[in-house]
Amino acid sequence: MDILAKYGKLRRGSWAVLVFFFSLAIEADTELDKQFLSAVKEGDLRKVELLLNQGATVDAKDDDGRTAIMLADGEDVVEFLIKHGANINAQDVDGNSVLFYRLLPILKVKIPDMDDLAEAKRLIESGALVEYTARKGEDQKPVSLLNMAIRNQSLVLVKFLIENGANPNHDPGGIEEYPLFLAVGGSSSPSNLAIAEYLLANGSKAVFTSRLKDVHSANGTHQIGARNAFHYATEPKQPDLKILDVLAKAGTNLNHRDAEGKTPLMEAIQRKNVSAAQKLIQLGSDLTLADNQGKTVLDLAKEYHLDEIERILAEKLSSKTQ
Repeated sequence: MDILAKYGKLRRGSWAVLVFFFSLAIEADTELDKQFLSAVKEGDLRKVELLLNQGATVDAKDDDGRTAIMLADGEDVVEFLIKHGANINAQDVDGNSVLFYRLLPILKVKIPDMDDLAEAKRLIESGALVEYTARKGEDQKPVSLLNMAIRNQSLVLVKFLIENGANPNHDPGGIEEYPLFLAVGGSSSPSNLAIAEYLLANGSKAVFTSRLKDVHSANGTHQIGARNAFHYATEPKQPDLKILDVLAKAGTNLNHRDAEGKTPLMEAIQRKNVSAAQKLIQLGSDLTLADNQGKTVLDLAKEYHLDEIERILAEKLSSKTQ
């Protein structure tokens, strides 16, 4: 029994020693990775190479899940990390990708040139995705970096991404994030005529409508969505009316009714967007259509106390009956 007891004690002691040294090794690796991330952020290529050779992890992460290549300063450091196997499609804890981080500084450049985009080009050529599924905890959602460029009104970056594989008709699975909808001013995105024109000239579908979505309320369930680019173009308080001309020329349906039966003109009136409403009337909106509640544009103009729009509508409707 004494021998067995001594053996058990010795075994427990051996495990304790192993755990102790294992803990030391982990701490050493963690410290090495911290130094590696600091060197990467400083753009110190010589130190980056030295630390990697000493055992630092090429995809070391900070507390926010940002990897070395996301944080790297300098094209030479990025190139070095790519050549040494860095994961070019890694994501941080919020689901932001490597390419997302490498494009962020470009958004701060007023007029980026090809030199500014060389690093992003290299990443895409190496397999970095311009569209991907972002993971944040248990949640997943489709992401297109094209949408980021549109929201930041960067025509140069929009062109670059489409030229490098971004889909101008990317469907994010939601009800609003279609690229053209953002370009015309939807979802609180600033409207941008040049970007809208470029998208339409490079494959964006003028006739696309948003997805349907069930909305639950005390009165039951109803659907929203099925809006087109004209609907979204009425959202900005000061819309670019030239965008409405562009959409009409491209073939977007001026009288398309969404899931609630509302036309773009009806939305403009409900938003009290007088200039957009006047333009839509000028373009030839059908004034006789009614929404799912049976309300016409004239009814809505009266309801929202838009006297000038009510006058224009009444005159046009009166002239048609004569």
